[in-house]
Amino acid sequence: MSKSKQEVDYQLDLTPFISLLSVCICFLLLTVAWFQVGALSVKQVMGAGAGEEKQEDKLTLWVYMKSENKIEIRLKKGSQPVSQKIIDSLESAFDFQKFKKYVGDLKSQQADLNEVFIFPQEKAVYEDIVKIMDGVRQAGIFSMGLAPI
Repeated sequence: MSKSKQEVDYQLDLTPFISLLSVCICFLLLTVAWFQVGALSVKQVMGAGAGEEKQEDKLTLWVYMKSENKIEIRLKKGSQPVSQKIIDSLESAFDFQKFKKYVGDLKSQQADLNEVFIFPQEKAVYEDIVKIMDGVRQAGIFSMGLAPI
């Protein structure tokens, strides 16, 4: 019998692969217990009027991101403006602490304020939008709308 016609019979040892796989599965199961999933319900501000109900007496907060360091906040009852404030910072970045304090004070004064609409500018930084949403949520307003950029 020649060597070229010999039957080649290799047995692959799968023990190291199974050991590695079991360690990976254990690590996955342990890390899942520490992972928390957070969700934020945000709807589109402009759209088909599916949820329009008595806008005349509804108190809403409108947040306009004007520039990197300036934000305009309007409080409206229906379509009528109630108050307006511009939060401006002398630095190049926006002062989120002032924003959180103002929105928190506004929510404590107006208990029926439950909805906010955020209008970012074209060049808005995503992190700033998320910080604004977080500040609004910390103030106790959970119904948010975000205008498309």
